[in-house]
Amino acid sequence: MTAERRATDVQTTPIAMTAMTGDTLRADHVDRVMDLQLVAPIDVSNSGWHQQINIRGIGNSVISASVNTGVAVIRDGLFEAETLGQNEPLYDIQDVEVLRGPQGTFVGYSSTGGAVEINSTNPDFQGLSGYVEGQFGDYSDRKLQAAVNLPANDFLALRIAANDEQRNSFYERTAAPGSSG
Repeated sequence: MTAERRATDVQTTPIAMTAMTGDTLRADHVDRVMDLQLVAPIDVSNSGWHQQINIRGIGNSVISASVNTGVAVIRDGLFEAETLGQNEPLYDIQDVEVLRGPQGTFVGYSSTGGAVEINSTNPDFQGLSGYVEGQFGDYSDRKLQAAVNLPANDFLALRIAANDEQRNSFYERTAAPGSSG
């Protein structure tokens, strides 16, 4: 766990939190921030491009650049001030921590309800490694995820990850009887 900006044991850290590894997220089919409400005590509502996150019923449902979010979302150490686009896919994730709030000491003023910290898998120097996962489903659903870890030397390593999913519509447009189109 890294909620206190250093590695600590989740059992001895005095913070009300839920921590999940990337393997746990994959096993539970948590593919987006919205899916976190299936495995953590948060509520995520989606209104198109914007997502409102509430922890213990505390957050902010106002969608405005001038209003703080109420629950801070931090991806790889960077605070996402806007709720726009927070529902992007979660892939090649090392861990996710849901910290119940307020978390002003470690996160900042936009965390009255708490914080969600999402950490991607870092490159390592252990050698060439990676994975490829594919998925096929109804409505011509096709999904491909891949990551590769490339250590260049003793001081430089690179990790490249990609995600692509495409699906046909759930609906079929048909013409009314007697019409031409």
